[in-house]
Amino acid sequence: MALLLGVTAATFAQSKANVTLQGNVYKALPKKDTATAKPTGRYYVDRKGQMWPVFESNTGKLFALRTSAAGKQYRYYIKPSADTIDFEGN
Repeated sequence: MALLLGVTAATFAQSKANVTLQGNVYKALPKKDTATAKPTGRYYVDRKGQMWPVFESNTGKLFALRTSAAGKQYRYYIKPSADTIDFEGN
């Protein structure tokens, strides 16, 4: 019974508002930029020899910002080995 009550309560829970009422007009709230990334100054070189800039996400993951053949940018997450993470002076 308690499980059913918990599932029912979660189903009817309200999400955060995305608009605000100003007079008779609903105005959209500005989106928060949660996907901020810091450039590392390093580059990822793929098998074809192309260089892509490497960024660090706000969660600490490293990714290369690549561009597809169709022109869309996407994140290619990389997992460096432990001995290449700390390369001071390179």
